[in-house]
Amino acid sequence: MANFLTEVHAMIAYVKGIIDCITDDTVVVDVGGIGYNVKISDSTARLLPGIGQEVKMYTYTLVREDAFSLYG
Repeated sequence: MANFLTEVHAMIAYVKGIIDCITDDTVVVDVGGIGYNVKISDSTARLLPGIGQEVKMYTYTLVREDAFSLYG
C-alpha cells in the first residue's frame, strides 16, 4: 500500500495546532499564529477536542477560480 502523501498531491496535507473556534461546519486551527479555516462535517465536529486543545487534521485542499478551501 502506497503512502498517502505519495498518492495524493496535497498542497496542505494536514494542519496541527490549537483549536480557536468551532462552528457547525467549520473549525479554526491556530498554527503558529495563523488561523486555518477548515470546513468539517457534523461527525468530524463531534470528534474534535475542545477549544484550546491541540488537534491534527488531515485535509483536502480545493482550489477553484473563485475559492481556496480546506476540508478536514
